[in-house]
Amino acid sequence: MVNAKDVSDIMKALAESGFEDAEIRLDELYIRVSSQPLDGAGRADARDGSPAPGRAGPDRGRPAAPPSRSVPDPGGPDRLEPVRSPTLGTFYRSPSPGAPPFVNVGDRVEAGQALGIVEVMKLFNTIESEVAGTVAEIHVPDATLVEHDQPLMTLRVD
Repeated sequence: MVNAKDVSDIMKALAESGFEDAEIRLDELYIRVSSQPLDGAGRADARDGSPAPGRAGPDRGRPAAPPSRSVPDPGGPDRLEPVRSPTLGTFYRSPSPGAPPFVNVGDRVEAGQALGIVEVMKLFNTIESEVAGTVAEIHVPDATLVEHDQPLMTLRVD
């Protein structure tokens, strides 16, 4: 079983290795990291790898919201598409504290549009929509610890 110290040791080794990108799978743990700067989707404060102001890290005392159990419709005009967390970390709905969220329920989104951020050990992963559609549901509150592959929101595909 992998514990927090193992993850910390892995992250430290990756930071010192010089690799630009890495993916690691251990038991049920999946870690994906990249040293590349973010794409500018409102995240200029995170380009140096430091946490956004006022965001020192996840609140370990608050459990993540349970994942949604809705099953996407495989086709048709009202097909639902889950947006899942690519890694364990803290989910943020906005680019920085006090800023409006990237999206709200009912918002129209395009493929490639930023939907949120998952931060793990001061590395920020922008979550982008893979499809065009409308935000049908947001499953996770802002600043919540999430698991790898946990549904963050559901989109109604165009």
